[in-house]
Amino acid sequence: MDIKTWLEESGMKAAETAFKKPPPFPYIVFLDHVKRGGADMKNMIKHHELQVERYSEFNDDSVELEALFDEKALEYTKEKQWLDSEKCFMTRYEFEILEREVI
Repeated sequence: MDIKTWLEESGMKAAETAFKKPPPFPYIVFLDHVKRGGADMKNMIKHHELQVERYSEFNDDSVELEALFDEKALEYTKEKQWLDSEKCFMTRYEFEILEREVI
């Protein structure tokens, strides 16, 4: 699964970990913690623990981003906060995705 491309379907630029030079608001930064496992001596399952951060000048909900989560029926938590040092709002979403590789 190409998480960056999937998140960009929301119409916002996305980067894993950080942008070297952030684009104009709004934009997305995500962290992907991956655990691999499986059975029968094969690591066929990827367990993604994702943290998606949306940065915006407004304290609004991202209808497009949340629609992506809803399409995959993802359960997520959402937290908003003001970042005084950056002079913007950050909305953090946390959720998990299981991905099975076909061998």
